[in-house]
Amino acid sequence: MPERLIRIGELELWTEDFGDPADPAVLLNSGGGAPGILWSESFCGALADAGRHVIRYDYRDVGLSSVVDFGANPYTISDLVTDAISVLDAYDAGAAHLVGWSQGGVIAQTAALEHPDRVASVVSIASTPLRGAFHSGGDGALGGPEPEFAEAGLAMIGAQDDEERLDRYVDFMRVGCGTSFDEEQTRAFGAWALRRGRGPEGVMNHVMAMAATPECRDELRRITAPTLVIHGTHDRVIPMPHGEATAAAIPGARLLVIEGMGHIPRPEPKEMLAAIVEHTVSVGAKR
Repeated sequence: MPERLIRIGELELWTEDFGDPADPAVLLNSGGGAPGILWSESFCGALADAGRHVIRYDYRDVGLSSVVDFGANPYTISDLVTDAISVLDAYDAGAAHLVGWSQGGVIAQTAALEHPDRVASVVSIASTPLRGAFHSGGDGALGGPEPEFAEAGLAMIGAQDDEERLDRYVDFMRVGCGTSFDEEQTRAFGAWALRRGRGPEGVMNHVMAMAATPECRDELRRITAPTLVIHGTHDRVIPMPHGEATAAAIPGARLLVIEGMGHIPRPEPKEMLAAIVEHTVSVGAKR
């Protein structure tokens, strides 16, 4: 599990890989403002044991990666897609399976549109076909997050010190995790994430990046990469209709509904792991 800092222009991104580099690559993309370590070592190891070269990474403005002055250097989801492709370049990966949770699902979808030759398949988890419209309250039948989750997120961002921030993080995850929430494990992970974090600014920068990204819902029909959409019945942030709409918008996409899964799939459900293994086996990837 070697860790690497890769340079992309003025940026440095923290990365870590698991498994044999000769195996098909799987790039794991976290949610907005979430570190790459949200994808657990056990999940990454299980994918690697199934014959995948697994890469997780911290976005710009997150974890151990570079901090950006968003006012001076604003960016959009397309810029985060460019970062993701640069991570693949650093690992000499060709067409990879892009697995994305929440904002990461949007990144995977957008990569399939903007860099189709680099995307062997898409796995969109707890995500949406919307871009900026999501943070402005949704689009028609596709509503935004429940107020309790938004309030928990703002409380976490507004915390005055790390002790308060950790308490607010636990509250945030309690709303987000659905039936899998474990307070002791969540607090331990949150303390680790805070120790290696850059502060709450990255979360807001990612919200602004999403808000600044033009809508392309209608363009999702141009995605040719085999796509698996996974959504939980207890998602209080991006409700189930978003997953259904994503699957309907992408030709041939398959929808897997996981009972009890909330917005934040930690720990990762066994059904999710099995589905990703099956999906990436059936598709394969070129190096």
